[in-house]
Amino acid sequence: MGLLARFLLLQHRTERSVFLVRQGGRHTEQRQMRSNGMGSQAGAHIAIEDVSHRYRNADGWAVDSVSLTVEPGEAVALLGRSGCGKSTLLHVIAGLIKPAHGRVVIDGRVVTGPSPNWVVMFQQPSLYPWMTVEQNVAVGLRFNGRMKEAATRVPELLELVELSEFRDRNVQDLSGGQQQRVALARALALSPDALLLDEPFSALDAFTRANLQRDVRRITRERGITLVLVTHDVNEAATMADRALIMQPGRIVKSVIVPEAPQSQGDDQQFRLSRAALIEAYEAVAGMSFADIAGQETALGAAEAEPGVFERRVESGRVAAPATE
Repeated sequence: MGLLARFLLLQHRTERSVFLVRQGGRHTEQRQMRSNGMGSQAGAHIAIEDVSHRYRNADGWAVDSVSLTVEPGEAVALLGRSGCGKSTLLHVIAGLIKPAHGRVVIDGRVVTGPSPNWVVMFQQPSLYPWMTVEQNVAVGLRFNGRMKEAATRVPELLELVELSEFRDRNVQDLSGGQQQRVALARALALSPDALLLDEPFSALDAFTRANLQRDVRRITRERGITLVLVTHDVNEAATMADRALIMQPGRIVKSVIVPEAPQSQGDDQQFRLSRAALIEAYEAVAGMSFADIAGQETALGAAEAEPGVFERRVESGRVAAPATE
């Protein structure tokens, strides 16, 4: 077996563990009942109780005594600069990292590992390159012994993410945005109660990114799915979240209610107001204006950028504080 084949087999086994369902118990029975069909469902209630985590040989805490409640069906953005701990906190919620202190409770169950009841979308779609679109979407159903649902469920999901005509295509033939739509359909296949986004749209072009942001928010709102997303993009938080939690290293330092976003960003007054409120709060937390951030970026090598680039980024809301990772 070649090196690539061994790597893909290992990835297959790793992802399989993410989809495994803990059998038995009242919760599983109730969850199976809610999973039959494509209609709206009860979103997850997430309670983060005094969670702390630090990495080996690290100087400080990546997450430091964070407590937080996310209500069923709510969309919450963890907004902050690189290295502030937002991805670590998301991975703790998902059960991918065991916290040093505290616990996460989802729908009354202490999180001890991954579950199909809450699924993560990562920056890379991690699709199986030897499979078709249809086969990739059905992976979770196959791992959980529910392939009898695939004949009806997979076509419905492909229509939902606007990929019906690509069902028989190999995923390697798709664009980056289309691959993330496949990953979204795969994530929804088991009717999760919570969808956790670790910047899955960050590598996409602006047009594709905006479309996916809008579509994911629409889908989760229609289905009552709880949404938690990690982002350093003010526009993304304003578009997708009901509430933005601004993070400084290891801690949540400010909560901002986001008015319901419009269907498209454009020049909508409500979107501009939401974005402005988030920028103002972000600046207050950072203790600096975007002009100050521009000076730091210049020190990091941004001086060679063409004139006006930074100003246009400020106007668009796509400015984050300098990376610390």
